[in-house]
Amino acid sequence: MFKPPLIVLAAIAMAAQPQASGPEQRFEAAVVKHYDHRNDHATPFGLAPLFGCYIGPGRLQYNCSGPVTKLMAEALNLSDFQFAKSSLPEYVVTAKLSRPATRQQLDDMLANFLQERMGVRYHLERRPIEGEFLTVVSQELLKKLPVSHDQVPLADAWSGPASMLGSPMVRFGQFVDSKAGPVKGEIQLTCTNINFYLLAQLLHRYYEVPVIDETGLTQRFDLAFAARWDLEELKEAGGMGPAGNLSEIRKLLSTYGVSLRLRKGVTDFLVIDQIANEAKFLN
Repeated sequence: MFKPPLIVLAAIAMAAQPQASGPEQRFEAAVVKHYDHRNDHATPFGLAPLFGCYIGPGRLQYNCSGPVTKLMAEALNLSDFQFAKSSLPEYVVTAKLSRPATRQQLDDMLANFLQERMGVRYHLERRPIEGEFLTVVSQELLKKLPVSHDQVPLADAWSGPASMLGSPMVRFGQFVDSKAGPVKGEIQLTCTNINFYLLAQLLHRYYEVPVIDETGLTQRFDLAFAARWDLEELKEAGGMGPAGNLSEIRKLLSTYGVSLRLRKGVTDFLVIDQIANEAKFLN
């Protein structure tokens, strides 16, 4: 495996990789095992984790599984189009938490564990991509966006059925309430305390296109909209596909001064430079 020069690697670590600032950013204890796909459909309340990350019983157990690339992307809160599919071995990280944690603290814990115990070194590259870009075009209209003053929930609120959507990249489960709409093929989504980065991940989930947040904003807001599917098209395709009403979302966001436009641009892309030998971290 390619190993970059030590000087370059050190610079990358200083510039891009999070550092622990206290015991709250480290797992109390953690083990790493090879992932067994025979457990793919095990209950999330049992010992075997589903493919993804969640908080276990009592809010003191954290399970995360996948190739190292996906684990690192989870720690950095990246979308699945920001890293390449990997043929690397898949692992399960099962960690004990000393206390309930926020989502950011869990990210920090996982990032530090991957670096300190599993010897992961990585960097982010700006790469070209074609996708839907969120940008602000009117500060005046943006003031009409319903502001949320709710406190950001603890990460354990994220560990419900809404979070088990098949990908550890899903971060919006705790902020989104979904229910069937008044017509077949419609899901009504009520977003509470969401930000634009999470909204981009949500739109990516339902419309299956890369969505990149370029607003530069961290404000929290509330937003409600519907995702719709053409049932005849789904029937012909023989399964679930992307929702088909993205034009309605564009129109809705434009009323708040936000543009959602398909174009070419660039986004951060995760590159794994190095990982320790399994003998050093596998239990």
